[in-house]
Amino acid sequence: DPDSDDDTIPDGSDPRPTIPNEAPQFCGVQTSSPQNFHTGGSVIFVSSVLDPDGDEVYFRWAVDSTPTGSWQQLSAFAWTPMPWQSGLHRIFLEFDDGWGARSEGEADFVIFYSPPRPWD
Repeated sequence: DPDSDDDTIPDGSDPRPTIPNEAPQFCGVQTSSPQNFHTGGSVIFVSSVLDPDGDEVYFRWAVDSTPTGSWQQLSAFAWTPMPWQSGLHRIFLEFDDGWGARSEGEADFVIFYSPPRPWD
């Protein structure tokens, strides 16, 4: 089966056999709130991605190079850092459009240590 657009997808399987498949474009990561993040509290990260072809995008998240799970369709990830995880961290993201085009993105953030409160 030929590949007319050189995107490694045979024409018989390619929904757009004459148009090359383009990788998703990383637009950034936002957090659940603009406040500082502290140990013991949950942080929700939401990735913004645009796929030029309009393909559905799959996400794979990692914190400091440690994967948080497998590929998923959800653009959000929740993390509750433990007290020993205070400091600077990096969120890594991989994006896949399901047709072989992948891209990556990353964002840095700081987690502040919150000591246990006596009434907890």
